[in-house]
Amino acid sequence: MTEDGPPPDELIQVRLITEFGWTISELDEQDEARALRLLAARNIEAAVRRVNEAVQSHQVNSVPASVWQLYKAASDAGDE
Repeated sequence: MTEDGPPPDELIQVRLITEFGWTISELDEQDEARALRLLAARNIEAAVRRVNEAVQSHQVNSVPASVWQLYKAASDAGDE
Protein backbone atom coordinates (compact mmCIF):
# COMPACT_ATOMS: atom_id res chain seq x y z
CA MET A 1 0.00 0.00 0.00
CA THR A 2 1.10 3.52 -0.68
CA GLU A 3 -0.39 6.74 0.60
CA ASP A 4 -2.18 7.07 -2.75
CA GLY A 5 -3.59 3.53 -2.75
CA PRO A 6 -2.35 0.12 -3.82
CA PRO A 7 1.02 -0.26 -5.52
CA PRO A 8 1.21 -0.40 -9.32
CA ASP A 9 0.58 -3.79 -10.96
CA GLU A 10 4.23 -4.03 -12.01
CA LEU A 11 5.39 -3.88 -8.40
CA ILE A 12 2.85 -6.51 -7.41
CA GLN A 13 4.12 -8.77 -10.20
CA VAL A 14 7.73 -8.28 -9.11
CA ARG A 15 6.72 -9.15 -5.55
CA LEU A 16 4.97 -12.34 -6.70
CA ILE A 17 7.97 -13.37 -8.81
CA THR A 18 10.32 -12.74 -5.90
CA GLU A 19 8.15 -14.35 -3.22
CA PHE A 20 7.41 -17.53 -5.15
CA GLY A 21 10.63 -17.80 -7.20
CA TRP A 22 8.80 -17.71 -10.52
CA THR A 23 9.91 -16.47 -13.91
CA ILE A 24 7.72 -13.98 -15.76
CA SER A 25 6.40 -16.82 -17.93
CA GLU A 26 5.55 -18.88 -14.85
CA LEU A 27 3.75 -15.90 -13.35
CA ASP A 28 1.67 -15.62 -16.52
CA GLU A 29 0.63 -19.27 -16.12
CA GLN A 30 -0.56 -18.81 -12.52
CA ASP A 31 -4.02 -18.05 -11.21
CA GLU A 32 -3.26 -14.43 -10.34
CA ALA A 33 -6.18 -14.01 -7.95
CA ARG A 34 -5.11 -17.08 -5.99
CA ALA A 35 -1.48 -15.99 -5.89
CA LEU A 36 -2.49 -12.54 -4.62
CA ARG A 37 -4.64 -14.10 -1.88
CA LEU A 38 -1.71 -16.26 -0.81
CA LEU A 39 0.61 -13.27 -0.72
CA ALA A 40 -1.94 -11.23 1.24
CA ALA A 41 -2.40 -14.06 3.74
CA ARG A 42 1.36 -14.31 4.14
CA ASN A 43 1.63 -10.57 4.77
CA ILE A 44 -1.18 -10.65 7.32
CA GLU A 45 0.40 -13.59 9.14
CA ALA A 46 3.72 -11.74 9.27
CA ALA A 47 2.02 -8.61 10.63
CA VAL A 48 0.22 -10.57 13.35
CA ARG A 49 3.47 -12.29 14.32
CA ARG A 50 5.33 -8.98 14.39
CA VAL A 51 2.72 -7.34 16.64
CA ASN A 52 2.62 -10.35 18.97
CA GLU A 53 6.41 -10.32 19.28
CA ALA A 54 6.41 -6.57 19.98
CA VAL A 55 3.73 -6.95 22.65
CA GLN A 56 5.62 -9.79 24.32
CA SER A 57 8.83 -7.75 24.39
CA HIS A 58 7.02 -4.56 25.50
CA GLN A 59 8.15 -2.69 22.38
CA VAL A 60 4.82 -1.85 20.76
CA ASN A 61 6.12 1.57 19.70
CA SER A 62 8.54 -0.16 17.31
CA VAL A 63 5.69 -1.50 15.16
CA PRO A 64 4.88 0.68 12.11
CA ALA A 65 1.32 1.92 11.63
CA SER A 66 0.92 -0.15 8.46
CA VAL A 67 1.57 -3.34 10.43
CA TRP A 68 -0.97 -2.31 13.06
CA GLN A 69 -3.52 -1.77 10.27
CA LEU A 70 -2.99 -5.31 8.98
CA TYR A 71 -3.21 -6.64 12.53
CA LYS A 72 -6.48 -4.79 13.11
CA ALA A 73 -7.92 -6.07 9.81
CA ALA A 74 -7.00 -9.65 10.75
CA SER A 75 -8.43 -9.19 14.23
CA ASP A 76 -11.66 -7.71 12.88
CA ALA A 77 -11.99 -10.55 10.35
CA GLY A 78 -11.55 -13.07 13.14
CA ASP A 79 -14.38 -11.45 15.09
CA GLU A 80 -16.85 -11.95 12.23
